[in-house]
Amino acid sequence: WRIGYLFSESLRYRDSKAKIKNIIEKKNWENVDFERQGGNPPWLVPLKYSPEDYPGHQAEERIMKLSLLFSEIINAVRGKKNKFNIPHWQDESKRATGTNEDIMILVPAADRVGLGSWKWYDYAKKALKKSGIDYIDYVDSRNRRTISKPHQVRLLTWHSARGLEAIYTVVLGIDRLYELEKKREKAPKEVLSYIILSRSLYDTFIVYPENDMTGISDLLEFAIDSLGFQSRKIEL
Repeated sequence: WRIGYLFSESLRYRDSKAKIKNIIEKKNWENVDFERQGGNPPWLVPLKYSPEDYPGHQAEERIMKLSLLFSEIINAVRGKKNKFNIPHWQDESKRATGTNEDIMILVPAADRVGLGSWKWYDYAKKALKKSGIDYIDYVDSRNRRTISKPHQVRLLTWHSARGLEAIYTVVLGIDRLYELEKKREKAPKEVLSYIILSRSLYDTFIVYPENDMTGISDLLEFAIDSLGFQSRKIEL
């Protein structure tokens, strides 16, 4: 939660890293009520892709890599071995939610109308289908009154995840934050960056393009390191 607060506050300033250092030095946490202690620093997942540019190639590659990530998270949730050594929280998750399989995937809302070259919503749906993972699409308004089954992955927008929690949360497209969060006249808990980083009970996976030109992924890594955590990365 402190990482989420640091990150959301620092995005307001041109010299964001200096702001992070200032908050830590002053221990200025009074604006945030930390209802829940624990959890882990987020996993950073830069998505690499080849320079091939024939029609559809890059999209196919992104979908394939997301499919691998989703499958390995499912393995972790089920207590199986996984390629990235993601921990599983079977006992803890059963106590918290009554199920081992509690995953949310969050996408930028603007992707529903196809803005931007990285169509995260479309990639997520196709990757879930490719992996054979059962999910419920809450981005589709027709499903919003449907109660998800215990084993189903929940697919939501960043905005609609407010107030919800999961054992594992996958956040796609954090590079879109500057674009989607232009008005910052809100309390820290109401801004997107804080919302998306505080949905997980145990592990959060932040997925973004490897060549992120916005600097957001670099700033997030700096916030994690500044709090004394070791950044954890998954190379796809």
